[in-house]
Amino acid sequence: MSDFANASSMMVWSGPGCNNRGQVIRKCGCSPINLRGGYSFIYNGQTAALYNEDGCRGVVHTRLNDNARMCSGFGWKSVLIQC
Repeated sequence: MSDFANASSMMVWSGPGCNNRGQVIRKCGCSPINLRGGYSFIYNGQTAALYNEDGCRGVVHTRLNDNARMCSGFGWKSVLIQC
């Protein structure tokens, strides 16, 4: 079993809403967010910091430390899953 099998993960969709093409982000560290129609975050102990800049630069816009879901567009460009 992978070390990441039970890690927190973020699903993003192309939209509109939480529909159409999707991408799962589950690796620790910084990842780009390429789809911005909606998202779902499954919290399994690792928090996530969301940035409006590429490369997890700048000020953290939003922190996720529990399950969360929003089925409308957003502007975040990168996510840092803290493992």
